[in-house]
Amino acid sequence: MRTPGRALAVAALGAAALASALAAPAVATAQIQAVPVLGVAPPGTNDFGCRPREDRPPIVLVHGTFLDMTTSWQALAPLLRRDGFCVFALDYGRRGTDPVDRSADELAAFTRRVLDATGAPKVSFVGHSQGGLLARWTVRSRGLLDRTEEIVGLAPSHHGTTQVLAGPLSRVGCLSCADQAVGSPFLARANAAPEAPAEIDHTVISTRNDVVVTPPSSQALDGPTATAVMLQDRCPGDLAEHVSILYDPVALGWVRHALLRDGPADPAAIVDCTGATPPRSPGVALPDASEDPAPSPAPEPRAVRLSVLSDVLRLSRASTVGLLVRCDGPEGARCVSLVRLRRGARALGTVRISVPVGGDRLVRLRVTKEGRALLRSADGAVRVTVRATTADGDPRVATHAATLQRS
Repeated sequence: MRTPGRALAVAALGAAALASALAAPAVATAQIQAVPVLGVAPPGTNDFGCRPREDRPPIVLVHGTFLDMTTSWQALAPLLRRDGFCVFALDYGRRGTDPVDRSADELAAFTRRVLDATGAPKVSFVGHSQGGLLARWTVRSRGLLDRTEEIVGLAPSHHGTTQVLAGPLSRVGCLSCADQAVGSPFLARANAAPEAPAEIDHTVISTRNDVVVTPPSSQALDGPTATAVMLQDRCPGDLAEHVSILYDPVALGWVRHALLRDGPADPAAIVDCTGATPPRSPGVALPDASEDPAPSPAPEPRAVRLSVLSDVLRLSRASTVGLLVRCDGPEGARCVSLVRLRRGARALGTVRISVPVGGDRLVRLRVTKEGRALLRSADGAVRVTVRATTADGDPRVATHAATLQRS
């Protein structure tokens, strides 16, 4: 029977093959980044009212190239929440196809938002493929070294790939693919010593069946607080591939093992190859993970609050931007609000929305002619503010800063 992970692997590799075919000169203007980002948070994630336990730093999940948070973390996010973590996830870089260094700005902003909201001194990251490399580069280059506990990489592209498609895919819009090709200028910067700073723990989980980040052995990092696990060393029959590793129970067990212990994963841990329980070091019991993180504060009676979650807004060819919003309040209530996009005193767009309490919603806002002209005259992006008020004009949401970019 085909597993969800295998279906994702086929889809991702099919997208890569299609992009390579589109790289012919006659159609070199095709843009991968035109594929829409889904923007739906996985179950158990993005509760910015979550208060972490002292021994459970918040977790930020970082997807890989061509993927998104919705398809990547349906299995892992609920497990980590059940283990007692506050869990957060984001979409970035036009499905991870923007240059890695540009995506680092998005991840850094999101991470600081998590730190501010939770009050935690540090976070940990779990990154898949480019997500592992991006997390490591963001921590080193954006001043987050002292705010990070651990980075766990699932098939991470830390040292790039020898995959022959990596270079050609840049001709159809995947600029991060060129960054991840072995020998790229970006990788030279990212892997300047020390590639795995000793201040934080690093765990790499790889599979010999990986045909995307090749060779799989190159994914490991060198450092005193870095360890690497090859799934088939302990479970020879494990069939996980580059994308299906996201749904492989043994791989997810290794992720939990690394996050639940003090230090990186222990390669000598006792492994259950069914994936029913995470690995454990000999003679060491797993920490108690039965207690949930402190719940979010209860809302005031009958009060509703709309939060704007998007930090980066992209102007589509149809002159609209997508806003990710959340409505908090009593069960069955709705947020009926006016959402305005502004730059200084200039109104760049307004939309009236009505969303139910619970979960995240993606709404579309049409940008005015003045807003479009402003973007055309700017150098790539402009800082804007988003303000939401209730329909009767009573403000319930503080002004939210965001970056507006052309698609």
